[in-house]
Amino acid sequence: TNDIGSVWKCFYSRKLIKEYKLSFYPKITHQDSDFNYAAYAVAKRVMGINLIGYSYYWNDKSLSHERVVPKIAHNIKSDIVVAKRLKNISNRIPTSKRIIKDYLQRSNSLVFSIIIQLYREKLLSKETKKEIFSLMIEQGLFPIKGRTASVKTTLLVPFVNAYFNISSIFTSFFLERKNYHSIYYFL
Repeated sequence: TNDIGSVWKCFYSRKLIKEYKLSFYPKITHQDSDFNYAAYAVAKRVMGINLIGYSYYWNDKSLSHERVVPKIAHNIKSDIVVAKRLKNISNRIPTSKRIIKDYLQRSNSLVFSIIIQLYREKLLSKETKKEIFSLMIEQGLFPIKGRTASVKTTLLVPFVNAYFNISSIFTSFFLERKNYHSIYYFL
């Protein structure tokens, strides 16, 4: 399951889709990945071929690559939905412990990448970043618990968790006193 990607590249058994009631999660950007994760989790057999059947052309002027605040925020919130569904895959469909462990690590990796994106993203306001971060907390995705898919990010998780816990304490302390201009934070 290293290359989840698009659904168009896959053939699915109709029986598999009906038996496990697989469907696309509405109104998120990454419906394909979410569907494929669920399908791979219940498939008894997955086969692949070594064939490049599609070559992607990147067009900077494409509307799908447009960098506007509502779209950026929607994409990040879509990632949160996918991370939550990955984390709770066993609640939706019966699958193996190995897949549950793998998907939990993928969920944690996605949350880690969202945090990095929030840190780097200059177009989002502090209020939007706080709203997104609060959503991750509400969904039980933060603080990150357990490993990520990478050893490097797994080693950084305790530091990221500690940083944001300290930041949120100081942020709320200073915001309550209307003196938030004296500290630097990005949420």
